[in-house]
Formats: sequence, C-alpha cells, structure tokens
Amino acid sequence: MQRASLSQAAFTLIEMMAVLLIFAGIAALFAPQVGSITGRLLEHRADELASQLELARQRSILTGVPHRVLLDLESSGYRVEWWATDPEEEETAPETPLDLHGRGPLPLSPPSGPALDWRPMPGMSGRFVWIEEELLIAGVKTGGDWLERGDVPIEFDWNGTTIPTTVHLDDESGRKLVLHVMPLAEGVRVLDEN
Repeated sequence: MQRASLSQAAFTLIEMMAVLLIFAGIAALFAPQVGSITGRLLEHRADELASQLELARQRSILTGVPHRVLLDLESSGYRVEWWATDPEEEETAPETPLDLHGRGPLPLSPPSGPALDWRPMPGMSGRFVWIEEELLIAGVKTGGDWLERGDVPIEFDWNGTTIPTTVHLDDESGRKLVLHVMPLAEGVRVLDEN
C-alpha cells in the first residue's frame, strides 16, 4: 500500500520528458526573436539617424543656412546643428550708430556683432540622442578618411550638397547597417551589410 501512494506522488520519466520537450519547443520558437529585438533596434536607430540627416539637408535648402549632424563616435550620439549666432550674444551686442552723412571717420574694422558658429538647432533635434549600449557607431568614412574616434560633422551647404559619407552602425550580435549620405539632394540610403 505504501508503494502505490509513493508512485502516485512522484513524476514518471515519461511525464518529465514531455515537460522538457514542451520547454524545448517554446525555446525554439522564441530564441530567434530575442536576437531580432536588437536587430529591430538597430534598424530603428539607423532610420532615425537617416531622418535627422535628411532634416539637416532640407533645412539647409529651405533656410539657405548650412546645417550639420554632429556625430560623437566615442559616446555614440548625434545632434543637428546650424551655422548661427548665439541668441545670448545678440542681446548683449552693443549697437553702434551708423553715420549716414559721411562726417565721421570711416571704420576699417569688421562690424562687431555676434560671431557665427555651429550651434545646436532649437528644439528636440538640437539635443544629443545617445544610442543604446547594444548598438555602436562603428565609424564614418568621409572624404576618403575612415574615422572611429572623436566628433565627426556631416555638413550640408546652403543648397543641400555634402561630401559623400557613409556611417557604419553595428549591434552586439554582429549585424551591420550602413547609411550612405549622397552628395547631392538624393537622400540617405540605409543598406544592410550582412
């Protein structure tokens, strides 16, 4: 009688094998999707960076002011900047009266106004976007040079032209995407290098 109650309380070998087969089937279904999560994240970031590059190009054409996307390769981040004056300097710049009658001396120095420099674009595009740790800006090829460190600007002239540039993005699984920035207003293409 003890033997009958003991066998009813424990699992049989067949039951344990069935449970293991169920777990193996579930793992086989979901394991490939875990790797594709970082792949989708890489595609999302590549598309987002491509749209910021297009934004900089389009704003250059529409405003007639050069724009650029500044890539921070060491921290894997980027932001959009434009060639502008610092708004704080504009408020503090002293105005000199202009002598329209020609009675005063002719100033030979350049006007003393706020200096133009690369400034973050106002709004969300001017803030750095930091890429997730699983992803990496592996490098940039621009003007024949391969760069893996430092800050790399991708500049768009007032008419939207630029130097042909490729931005290489990798994820921790080894997948690679390359953004091709076309020199004329042809756009940015994202290509899978795998």
